[in-house]
Amino acid sequence: MIYIDANVFIYALTYNEKHPDAIKSKFFLKELRFNRLEACTTILTWDEVVWHLKKVRNHTEAIKAGRMLLSFPNLKFIDMTKKVIEDAQKICETFHVKPRDAIHGACALNHCKGEIFSNDDDFDDIQGISRTFE
Repeated sequence: MIYIDANVFIYALTYNEKHPDAIKSKFFLKELRFNRLEACTTILTWDEVVWHLKKVRNHTEAIKAGRMLLSFPNLKFIDMTKKVIEDAQKICETFHVKPRDAIHGACALNHCKGEIFSNDDDFDDIQGISRTFE
């Protein structure tokens, strides 16, 4: 199981289809859709995707993207627990990353043995995280 960062969905939905990050994101999501890999995320991803789409497009597109994300085939949503947030707190303190990155990192550590699919190289600074974006 691999954790999917919110930026994967954002790239797939908003970047030009020829952009390398959009291509990688769409390929990864296609693999998930057709059940060729196991992946999860947390509801924080929904928040980030809807917020971003509302900023760069409009409310209607944001709501559509949120609905799509919640029903994405084979995508598991993991629970946000106090332990995850406590681990995120430790990550923020130790590795000086942004709070949302710390939450995603803590989710990956707690549920996916630290494996995360993201182009955000801030995860490279978090001990125990193994980031890929290929």
